[in-house]
Amino acid sequence: MKVLVVDDHPLIREALRNVLAELDAQSELLESADSAGALRTAATHPDIDLVLLDLNLPDAQGFTTLEELRGAVLRRRWSYALLSTTISTSRAPSRSVRPAIFPSPRHTTSWSTH
Repeated sequence: MKVLVVDDHPLIREALRNVLAELDAQSELLESADSAGALRTAATHPDIDLVLLDLNLPDAQGFTTLEELRGAVLRRRWSYALLSTTISTSRAPSRSVRPAIFPSPRHTTSWSTH
């Protein structure tokens, strides 16, 4: 599995790198500290399977990076998780993103290390 971690905090990227290595030693991890880097990385790696995205990046507002990744760069099916310590109502996702972020209960997925 190819994973793109987008977070401006090096300690968060390191922690996620360690967790992903424990979960799947064969996974390939790509990293970016900002939105621009994430878009460049995704453009050169269109086979990304999962994006772990911080919503509070220094060069983007809220869901902008996610919308750009979904709309322009990653054209095939992929998954993502949003990372943030806070989400305000003023930063609510657009309609194009909302269904994927807030799925109906019948579409829930759980992860397990067992």
